[in-house]
Amino acid sequence: MADTERQEAAVRASGLDRTLIQPVHLTDDAGAGELLASLDGALRSLKIARRLVGRCLADALRQPAWLGGR
Repeated sequence: MADTERQEAAVRASGLDRTLIQPVHLTDDAGAGELLASLDGALRSLKIARRLVGRCLADALRQPAWLGGR
């Protein structure tokens, strides 16, 4: 967890536009997990389906509003 926090701090300090997506426990279970809004910090599940992470990554590319650092 400490490594993740250092990584996130380095990315935030870079000055670059970015979207941080940090899936924890990937699973092939189609019903596992849900996407979290990082703004509220709510932890709903540590498991998430790979297909949901893929969808989240694709959405992040298409939605400039997801960019941080602006």
